[in-house]
Amino acid sequence: MAEQKRDMTISFVRMLAMICIVTCHVMQYYNMELAWWFNAGVQMFLCISGYLYGRKKIPAILAFYRKNFVKILIDYEIIILSVLAVTVLFTDISLTVPSVLGALFTVVTIEGGAHLWFIPTILMCYLLTPVYDRVCSRAEEKHAVLFLGSILLLFIGNELVFRHLTGYFNAAWINCYLLGFALRRLQSYRFWYSIAAFKIALAGALFISVQIGVRYLQLIPLTDAWRPFYYPMCDYGHVFLGITLFTFGRVLLSPICKLNPIQRILQLSDRYSYQIYLTHHFFILGPFTLMALTANPYVNVALILFLTVLTGCGLPQATMPIVHIQMPLWAMAIVLVLLRLALSQKPPLYLVIN
Repeated sequence: MAEQKRDMTISFVRMLAMICIVTCHVMQYYNMELAWWFNAGVQMFLCISGYLYGRKKIPAILAFYRKNFVKILIDYEIIILSVLAVTVLFTDISLTVPSVLGALFTVVTIEGGAHLWFIPTILMCYLLTPVYDRVCSRAEEKHAVLFLGSILLLFIGNELVFRHLTGYFNAAWINCYLLGFALRRLQSYRFWYSIAAFKIALAGALFISVQIGVRYLQLIPLTDAWRPFYYPMCDYGHVFLGITLFTFGRVLLSPICKLNPIQRILQLSDRYSYQIYLTHHFFILGPFTLMALTANPYVNVALILFLTVLTGCGLPQATMPIVHIQMPLWAMAIVLVLLRLALSQKPPLYLVIN
């Protein structure tokens, strides 16, 4: 029963991660350098996802895939179809059939939806989770050192596959999920958990220090020979920062999470954080931005936050009928959008490929 009880410290860190991400994109609109650091909220999300699945049983792999893919994709497809409909009906932006299909299948992102690179990444993490579970479970049964060795092999395997054999996924983000998964398993070995958390924080401090030295203080020249190592190091600096904020944030926030008003807020945040992630970016960056709606940036940000919460909270209600009548509605919506595109004589829209 203790395993099934909701951990409010995780909920609090998830809410802070969402706040960091929204703040990052607002800062990005104003070209603020701090946006890069607030983007660690995404790595906090990945770590939390891996951590939560670190102890869940996966008796039926296909059922696991179905549950998690449907959970992610229904809200995603609703957002994509809504944005495509608004784009086609109310703007001069032109779309092509391949670009629409690419967006629907999470292969490319539409304008204003650059943040949606996260969707295929988390789906890939879910796809790999049963593999992590089987490998780690067998290693755990024998010895903690063997378990750590299996995590290291999986880590290296992700690097080889996703960085060197394919270029679509960022290996660091996949490994961020893996490390969150591993940390949850390591809680059975308190000594090794403490060592792992400390070393991750130390590695993060080291990588970030080097990045500050190169990016801001210019103590180290960024030569062509140094670039292939520097950029992956920056990625892992973000990974270790996100994981450190998660692990130490849970400890620091534990007393606050016991307050009843805070728990009620966190329950709402848990319910809508994914939907808010999906919607917020369209109001901030891209062709639908409201950041310049008035001359007062505070009014604009307040309006964006209101609309983000409104649409994010309304999204689960909009998807309820789809759960029951999935295929007919999807088919109808896709056919209507593609038919409208087939009649369009506009030039194609160039999309950002992640």
